[in-house]
Amino acid sequence: MIRAQRGRASRYRCGYRFRHRADACSNSTTVLQDELEEWVLSIVEDLVDGDELVKAAREARRGLQSRATDSTIRKLRGDLRDTERRIRNLVDAVGKGQSFESLKEGLEREEVRKRRILEEIDEIEGRHAAAIPSDAQLTEWATTFQDARSRGDVADLKEIIGLTLQSITVHPDGRVVALTNPLDPFAAPDEHVLRDQ
Repeated sequence: MIRAQRGRASRYRCGYRFRHRADACSNSTTVLQDELEEWVLSIVEDLVDGDELVKAAREARRGLQSRATDSTIRKLRGDLRDTERRIRNLVDAVGKGQSFESLKEGLEREEVRKRRILEEIDEIEGRHAAAIPSDAQLTEWATTFQDARSRGDVADLKEIIGLTLQSITVHPDGRVVALTNPLDPFAAPDEHVLRDQ
């Protein structure tokens, strides 16, 4: 989308059509600059309510931590169960009178395997949860947005809008749709509609 001026009111329109002319793109839909920018700010403002944002982040983190559908995690948990079973069998064998010295190497090997599996699970789950900003970061983000909005600080507003907004599409039929980045990196983007057909 590019901004173009017609008369006094600035409008956004299809950049591809502008660069390649009307025969390259049939989308002649335009949106008033003020209307689009206010709409984008209102979307971000709704999303950046500090308390609600922190609650949503906590919920997303819990969802990520409890999500056991990841095939890698499921496989690792299965490997962990097998390793723990082998350790129990070795310990039971010692309890039944077998020499500890003869089982020591196997027990040490299984303990090392168990530690590696646990570290890998922690690393994968931590990486997913770390994809969501901390409560302090989100609170600072919300405060920065509110301050920038009240001061009219364009640079700060652009930065936060850039982090929040994934895309805006003006469809040839007149629909205007914005996609925003969800807190959960595995969730689909949230869709917001300015104008529907």
